[in-house]
Amino acid sequence: YKTTDGGKTWKRLTKGIPKGELGRIAIDIAPSRPGTVYALIESKETALYRSDDMGESWRKMGTSLGIKSRPFYFANIKVDPKNHNRIYNPSLFLSVSDDGGKTFTSPISLETGFFMSIHPDLHAIWIDPNNPNYVLIGTDGGVYVSYNRAHNFKFLSNLPVSQFYHVSYDFQIPYWVYG
Repeated sequence: YKTTDGGKTWKRLTKGIPKGELGRIAIDIAPSRPGTVYALIESKETALYRSDDMGESWRKMGTSLGIKSRPFYFANIKVDPKNHNRIYNPSLFLSVSDDGGKTFTSPISLETGFFMSIHPDLHAIWIDPNNPNYVLIGTDGGVYVSYNRAHNFKFLSNLPVSQFYHVSYDFQIPYWVYG
């Protein structure tokens, strides 16, 4: 759906959108070209879609493994603030497209190996709007920073954050909480 009046009325968008039941949808607008909108749509055939007319019509761009990998869990895409054709797809691993979503590759140097350079399960991404070389990634294992458009990352070990899968407590007084 799309609104142009701050949410008073909504128009259903259907041109180029998959038919049938839809699941989670991740949307991002290209800051450098606001008419370009991307949507990662969970459906019978999960895919990345692109609109160049502010969402009025859509075309399927790609169905690579990174796009299709658990869309119910990883539903996040981010368009580079200075390049409307560069899209980041954080999911189990990081994949990037430089051709508007047709193809995705891993920008991380194979010399270090993915799992040695970034903890898997990427859930958050931030790109500096003034300097797209500066990228932050939030994973299950913490936060990573890149100063070269996500080609290399440094783990920010001074931030004691990670994702808990289970939290419990005991019956001490005062009680302790465990993660």
